[in-house]
Amino acid sequence: AFVTIEQLGDVVRLLKRGKAAGLSGMTYEHVVAAVTGSDEGMAVLLELVNLMLAGTLPHIPELTDCRLVAVRKPTSGVRPIAIGEVLMRIASLCALASCPGAGFDLAPVQLGVGVSGGSEAMGHALRAAIAAEPDAVIVQVDFENAFNTPFRSELISATRARTPSLARAPRGDGRLTIT
Repeated sequence: AFVTIEQLGDVVRLLKRGKAAGLSGMTYEHVVAAVTGSDEGMAVLLELVNLMLAGTLPHIPELTDCRLVAVRKPTSGVRPIAIGEVLMRIASLCALASCPGAGFDLAPVQLGVGVSGGSEAMGHALRAAIAAEPDAVIVQVDFENAFNTPFRSELISATRARTPSLARAPRGDGRLTIT
């Protein structure tokens, strides 16, 4: 198993109320109601989450499709916001819970996931760098569709090299595997 029943229980207890639903209309409140006080419900959710994280679940578009909301950009154009299915979001939260130190292992390259106050730390580091080099020039670049630009294989290789704790140990000790 990738995620333990304890880790899943912690994730379920911390789910925030009032979050948007995906295409199915299912919300965190629905999942909490289904598993609270039900050992069978938790066991089924745990099995589903572990199948999702193992990559052994068959492709189910209803789980992977997202609701897209168009938000107008301040200057011009539209920014699509994707709202994923609740079960996929829970699986993602469980993956993070199963690798608590991974965010710190990836710092300072990555400060957005698993690093408490990461974005604030990035802002403070930038201010400190500007203070140390007052003549420095800061350039902000916003690549169009930058999310889908990098090769996934390169991202996975770099993550494996920097954070071996994310790769499954040869004896299969239950840690999340990056493939």
